Amino acid sequence: MSRDDFERCTPSEFYAVWHQWHEQQERMERGSWERTRTLALVYVQPYSKHALSAHELLPLPWDEESKDERMAKPDSAETARRYAAAKLRNGLK
Repeated sequence: MSRDDFERCTPSEFYAVWHQWHEQQERMERGSWERTRTLALVYVQPYSKHALSAHELLPLPWDEESKDERMAKPDSAETARRYAAAKLRNGLK
């Protein structure tokens, strides 16, 4: 971002730009850790008597976030129920 662009930003615009930059940096960092975890699995698996998973071998903090996101997603029956309720609220058939 040039200095001129920075000076013209409103606080909310700057926050949006910073937030996207931060998300990109975090994705890059996580990608590096995921590669490290995969390499660790490749190195350790030949010495293990049972099958390992990368998540068991090297758990990372965002693994729990992924589980929470999957748990929060409604199933198809819940989605259909919500859709029907929205149709009724809006007078659709």
